Formats: sequence, structure tokens, C-alpha cells
Amino acid sequence: MIGEAAAALHGSGLAQFARGSAWFYPAMASIHVLGAAFLIGAIALLDLRLIGFAKGIAVAALQPLAVRVALVAAAVCVASGMPLFAAGAISLIANPIFLLKLVALALAAANAVLHHRGAGAPALHGAVSLGCWATVAVAGKLAVFV
Repeated sequence: MIGEAAAALHGSGLAQFARGSAWFYPAMASIHVLGAAFLIGAIALLDLRLIGFAKGIAVAALQPLAVRVALVAAAVCVASGMPLFAAGAISLIANPIFLLKLVALALAAANAVLHHRGAGAPALHGAVSLGCWATVAVAGKLAVFV
């Protein structure tokens, strides 16, 4: 079922345009990297504060800005990532490194929800988040080469 969906996406007009355009795929890849930089950067600052760095900065002061930047950057990543995924859906869905990226994304999201609900120790959430986002970044880059 997932393979059929990936094949349908791979054959879509968006995927064909992404593969056939000399500028579209590289533009989306560049936008995706910039979005990821802002997303991971904003979250990393908050995570480091949760772990205990920069104790002079109140979490309550940093968190709203970091979350807003991260949410906008996440939307940029989703919008730019969809054509990238569509262009190579068949190979990506079978790529264990890409699947690791998706699992790390899901774990990062679940960890964020738990943190914002006040469940568990903030320092633990910060450490888990840093690990998840580092995995997303590295796996996202490696998936292209595997």
C-alpha cells in the first residue's frame, strides 16, 4: 500500500516537473536546507537552554520566539520537501536512512508535544530533542547518497 502510494506520487505531475526542471529541484533543495537551518537553529537554542546553558535567559522569554521561528521554518521545510520527496518517492520510501529521518522527525514532534504539556523533565526533553534533530539533519543529508 505504501509502495503504491509512493509510485503514484512518483508519477505525479509535481514529481515529473521536479525531475524535469533545471531550476525547480535545486531551488526547492536550497529552500529546504535554509528552512532546516532555521528550524534546527531555533530549536537548538531552546534545547540548550532547557539543558541548563545560559541560565540568565528565562525559558519563558526564549520559548515563544523559538517556537514561532521553528513552526514557520517547519512549514517551509514541508512545502519545499514535498516536491523533493515526490521526485524520488520510490527510492526514498525504500531507503532505510530516509526512514530513519522520518522516525526521528516523529520522535522530535512527540517529544515537543510532551514538553509543551509539561510532562517530564525539561532537561531530558532538551537532550532528546537535540538528538532527534541531529539525526534528522544527518540522515536527511545521507539519504541522498545511500
